Amino acid sequence: MPGLTRQACWLALLMCLTFGSVYAQDCDIVYDSSLPGTPNQGTFESPGWPQNYPTSRQCTYKFIGNENQRVQIKITKFNLQGVSPQCKFDYLDIYVQINNRSVSIMQSTLLGRFCGDGIEQLPKLIRSTGNIIALYFFSDSQKSDQGFYGTYEFIDAWTKIPGPSNCNYKIEGFRRKTGYIVSPTYPAIYPDKLNCTYRLVGIPQERIKLTFVDFSLFHGEDYCPFDFLEVYDGSSEGSPLIKKFCGIYKNNTVIYSSKKDLYIKFNTASGRIDFETDSLYDNVDFTSDRRGFNITYEFSDSLVFIDNNKPNMQHVPGTLCDVRITSRGESNGTIDSPYYPATVPAGITCNYYIDGLSNPDSLEKVEVTFVDFEIPGDKPNSHLLDEKHYAMIPNHTELLQLRDFGIPGQQVERGKCKFLYDSAKHMKGGFNSPLHHSGGIDCTYIFRPKHGSEEKLLISFLSFSMGPYKHDPECSNSDYLQIYEEVHTRKQDYIPIKRYCSRTFPGPIFGHRGMKFTYHANRNSRNSSFQALYEFIPKHDRKLKTYATGMGCQNAVMRLYRSNNFAPEELCGSLTNQAYLSTNDTFRLEFLTSSAALGAKGFKITWTEINGDKVTEPCYGFRCTKSNYCISAKLRCNKLPNCGKSDDSDEKCATSSHDEVNPETDQQNSGPNVAGFQVVHIAIGASLSSFFCIILVVCGLYHRKRLQPVHTPPDDNHVEVRYVAASSSCNTTDRLLALENPDELDKAYDGSTPTTPTPYTPNQNSKVVHNASTPLQTLNKNPIISNKSSYSSPHHSPSIATVNRTSARTPRIQKVSIV
Repeated sequence: MPGLTRQACWLALLMCLTFGSVYAQDCDIVYDSSLPGTPNQGTFESPGWPQNYPTSRQCTYKFIGNENQRVQIKITKFNLQGVSPQCKFDYLDIYVQINNRSVSIMQSTLLGRFCGDGIEQLPKLIRSTGNIIALYFFSDSQKSDQGFYGTYEFIDAWTKIPGPSNCNYKIEGFRRKTGYIVSPTYPAIYPDKLNCTYRLVGIPQERIKLTFVDFSLFHGEDYCPFDFLEVYDGSSEGSPLIKKFCGIYKNNTVIYSSKKDLYIKFNTASGRIDFETDSLYDNVDFTSDRRGFNITYEFSDSLVFIDNNKPNMQHVPGTLCDVRITSRGESNGTIDSPYYPATVPAGITCNYYIDGLSNPDSLEKVEVTFVDFEIPGDKPNSHLLDEKHYAMIPNHTELLQLRDFGIPGQQVERGKCKFLYDSAKHMKGGFNSPLHHSGGIDCTYIFRPKHGSEEKLLISFLSFSMGPYKHDPECSNSDYLQIYEEVHTRKQDYIPIKRYCSRTFPGPIFGHRGMKFTYHANRNSRNSSFQALYEFIPKHDRKLKTYATGMGCQNAVMRLYRSNNFAPEELCGSLTNQAYLSTNDTFRLEFLTSSAALGAKGFKITWTEINGDKVTEPCYGFRCTKSNYCISAKLRCNKLPNCGKSDDSDEKCATSSHDEVNPETDQQNSGPNVAGFQVVHIAIGASLSSFFCIILVVCGLYHRKRLQPVHTPPDDNHVEVRYVAASSSCNTTDRLLALENPDELDKAYDGSTPTTPTPYTPNQNSKVVHNASTPLQTLNKNPIISNKSSYSSPHHSPSIATVNRTSARTPRIQKVSIV
């Protein structure tokens, strides 16, 4: 009995597999829509679902549709042992490019191998290229997980998709003016190894418009190395390429043909899944949609007509009416709006790309002039466009391509390398040599501060190279930069200050008036260039800051002006015991540093007045042995190099009589002496201190006098002495007067006796000298007369002690020496 039951069960199962829509052998399952009663959709799952699938299993799932059907599956639950993308344990392989049920899956192209526990790693939607999809499930002998669960559906083949070897289409405009082009399996993930072409052919006078409704291809890297769509402006792959597309594009992407043909090529990577190598497999990204594209097309004879007959003017491929104009070198031409002078079509946008020359030999600008302009609004003026240019220009326009020097600043003359920098517009900025030139060029840079010397100008160089180094002191055979300073602001006259060439890096430049720079490059010279910064600084601002950084005199410079008529000498680096002599009685030094001038001690300079440096000239001081300088005799033996470099004769202090210094001669024939001035200052300070001490003593005695009774001394115990200091224009005479007769003194006061001394002046003071036996008392205002017997004669003249003080005369300075 049990054996009969077992036979009945096997018979029932055999009938189901033979006549049912789903039949299986072991765990191989086939879903065939050609069998009667087969539904158009259903579900599938791994063995043992929803429990864990068994180990050591190999199962095949085949979904077979009719000839006019395609298969679409969607996996909703997924959990297999393994790590993607290697999947070394359990996995599920998917095949979508099977065109014949007799073909083994081992001979088909693999879409992808999947494992892990993330549903996001799988494609969102899978669709066959033909009418068959196959799944291959493998589990090893180790662990297992829940498995997978999904849905399938047989759909109508609304677009015939041949195999990869025959994916070529031709779309003719006379059959259908509008339509759409989709990638195989759209919107599901597209397979590998696709090479499809789409040729669109219109009739004469027609153009084709493509609109990207949906576009999603695997991006990979730049230049689209894996999956891409190429659009050509013509009938074949040899036509001009409009663009190569990959990644994601939105609905606003529109492409136009220039004539009646377009050619489209769609290619997907071959060997993306390769289990022998990991190079391409690592680029698999199933998280991206990779759904392909949906593009609409339109054939139309109402699109803007393109005229490519004008010289140097070419339609930009893929655009409606954009035009690119390329310069031939300071050329000119005209641009017309579509159908000019007829009415402009509505709803169009035309862009005109005007490319001036931009190469190592030349750089251009473009001047645009509107000749005829009839659209609502005001007519624009001429415009000068910088560098490479983009412009939207309707109607009739004239173009003039000018040379661009790449120099910031106000260009004084059109087409000329002459630039103005006015402080009224910009207080600071930069300037440089022409960016593109092949030599044989001269440029002028004019810096104009405010009138009345209200501003100063500071120049700092960032880079400077006038070609390779060569010995050319006058810079006559080299590229150079000449610097001028303004001498008259109204006439704008300039005098040359300094010329730099080769690799002599200019230090910071400081100007008190307007300045001018001229740059000269010899013919066929391309190696010279400079870059600098300028800043106008208020006159009262003493905090100067330069911006240069680097080596040499770029950071700090000492400029020596031997006279106002010669260019300055620039010093930097390290110098020891260097002597410089002015050409006249003026020597001007200018010291400037940049913000990067750190780490140096600076300088210490001694200076000496030279009264002549020729042996034939008379010398009233000391004549140096080697340099022949005539210096003050007081400068000898002061431990300073007064005689200049390598001449220390002034420091050899001899003791012979003929080498002794004559003070009177030295005082009249030498310049100011530092030690003499210090002695005078000390004497003046001591005199002032003594004066204030005397005032304090006098005030104390005066107050003591008021507090004590007044005792009139006898008439015979004192004599009056007067000290008179009378000043004149040439000298000062001090007189000491001793008078014995009071009548003489009274007459001296009223001026009745002509032989008496000069009456009191504001400089005269009355002083009393007492006898030794009489104590000193404070005198009142009235004069006290001495005893008549103290003097031999009543008419004796007062004795006068006189000392003359004559000021010294300073000689004329001829030259100045600094060390």
